[in-house]
Amino acid sequence: MTKDGSAARILLLEGQEDLEGRNSMSSLARERALLEKIRALPPERMAEVEDFVDFLHQRHHDRELSKAVTELAEEAFRKAWDNEDDAEYDRL
Repeated sequence: MTKDGSAARILLLEGQEDLEGRNSMSSLARERALLEKIRALPPERMAEVEDFVDFLHQRHHDRELSKAVTELAEEAFRKAWDNEDDAEYDRL
């Protein structure tokens, strides 16, 4: 990733809502403080920060995907799980 690309991506963060859609003063203050710290880093460290942020986004996406798949699987297996034979085991 180039220096300019990293800096441009960081600048895009300014003024955006957080992941939960909040735009509170404390969230904005934290964001500004974080951006100041990132801007003070040398370019190679900025690249590391960008990689870490990408990792966090990917992990969040993976967890959301896993949650969705689990919900779908529960519906699919409900017929197999919710029956009289299994009810006997549930009572044990």
